[in-house]
Amino acid sequence: MMVTGKDISNKLGIFLILMVCVFMPYMAMKRQKKKELWQQNFYVADVVASGHTHKKVLDVHQGVLILNPGSTTLPKDGIKSVAKIKDNKAMLLDLLTGEVLSEIDMRSIEKEG
Repeated sequence: MMVTGKDISNKLGIFLILMVCVFMPYMAMKRQKKKELWQQNFYVADVVASGHTHKKVLDVHQGVLILNPGSTTLPKDGIKSVAKIKDNKAMLLDLLTGEVLSEIDMRSIEKEG
C-alpha cells in the first residue's frame, strides 16, 4: 500500500490475500505451468489461502505465503486445525488444544521480483 510515497504495508500489517478453493500442489505441476501460474495470478498477492484438500500448509514460495488451514472435521494427518492471521503472524492451530502447530512472521517475508 502506498501512502504519501512511502510503502507502509508491512508496518501496518496490511496484506493482499488471494483465496482459492484448491491450490494444486506446487511440486506436482510441470515447469511451464508453474511459471504461468506465478507470473499471471499470484505474484501480486502476499498470501494465497486455499482449502479443500484437508492438508495443512504454511509455507513461503517466491515471497508469497501459502496457507491451507487443513480441516476441522476430516484432517488427512489426524489433527483438526484452523489458521489464524494476527499481529503479522500466520499460524496453524490445533483446533482441540489451541497449540500453535506452525507459525510464520509475515513481516519477514521478502517479495521476489
